[in-house]
Amino acid sequence: MAAHGSIGIADKCAPSRDDIVALGTHLDDAHSLMLPLVGKGWTVVAPDYAGFGFGATTAWSLAEDEAHSVLDSTRAMGKLLKQGSLSGKVVVVGHSQGGHATLATHAFHKSYGLDGTLVGVAAMAPLWMNNGAWGAALSPLVGLNTTDDKGTLAYSVDYFYGHGELYDGPGHGLDPFEDGVKDLVKEIFTTECLRDAEDRMVELGNKPGSFYSFGFQSGVSTCVISGVCMGDNADKWMPRFKADRPSIDPHGPPIVVWAGGLDSSITPGRIQCMLEHFDANLAAATDPTTTIRVCADPTAVHSGFVGDRPDLSDGITRRSMDWVDQWIAARTLGEAEPPVCLDETGLSTEPLECETPPPNDE
Repeated sequence: MAAHGSIGIADKCAPSRDDIVALGTHLDDAHSLMLPLVGKGWTVVAPDYAGFGFGATTAWSLAEDEAHSVLDSTRAMGKLLKQGSLSGKVVVVGHSQGGHATLATHAFHKSYGLDGTLVGVAAMAPLWMNNGAWGAALSPLVGLNTTDDKGTLAYSVDYFYGHGELYDGPGHGLDPFEDGVKDLVKEIFTTECLRDAEDRMVELGNKPGSFYSFGFQSGVSTCVISGVCMGDNADKWMPRFKADRPSIDPHGPPIVVWAGGLDSSITPGRIQCMLEHFDANLAAATDPTTTIRVCADPTAVHSGFVGDRPDLSDGITRRSMDWVDQWIAARTLGEAEPPVCLDETGLSTEPLECETPPPNDE
């Protein structure tokens, strides 16, 4: 299974609507994840996440929905192919938001079920962070603006709009926003893919306070930053933030994480925070058996993009997929393990950033 990264929440952004071999699209990173697996001969399903298509709503980084989409795709695969043509062994591979989806799949695979047996999860630069960071991003103390921080603020809109639509009902995804910009928020984020939506953030105003309502902005950001949680917004959103980083299965299949030393989105510090969270999950379990391996490429970046130009060599997916192919073969075919990779200690050169939102993509 191949889980794509952040692409926006508009219907037209769905991977199933794109030319799988085209370059220079919003799916370049997804292609560099999927096509090497296909080229190696693996049977690959690359699902859209729940909500794409047919006028429905998708929620960016809603862990349970992502996991269900990936797990349901194993059932679709089983129906498409002849019985007995598959081994029944499933590996999930994902990048960025797709890394979030793969780890969510690890958390939910036993409770939700799948067709086959999950034998491994590989996450490239996974967005496995405290999602309260999207609330913190709105605070005047953080000081973000739509010129310098358009990507981060676009992600925040994706997060709050989609979650509101699904948790609170149609139309309520606009509740966090000022009345004067609600129609524009809906127009931008339900018609534009991520990079174009980022470029249009300036239309909403310069700072989060220009487009988020004061009650929502102050209630959520104050709760996240200071721990002083008052009002309905804090009561509603704090459990949602927590739910989007569920505990990994302490008795599940092995996890491998690939990280880039020059990744300015999922930085080495954020990888260290992720590992601390994994450690806490395992420490809370009785006799945990899940193994976690971290591989690092010191010169890899988050995305294959440099500005508007795809760079096909520097993205973490381009650097890691040959190794991941060998890792999959070891899990599914009993072949030799891949060579030793640089572990995370080669990346820990900066402070932890456990509660701050990622900046714009490269």
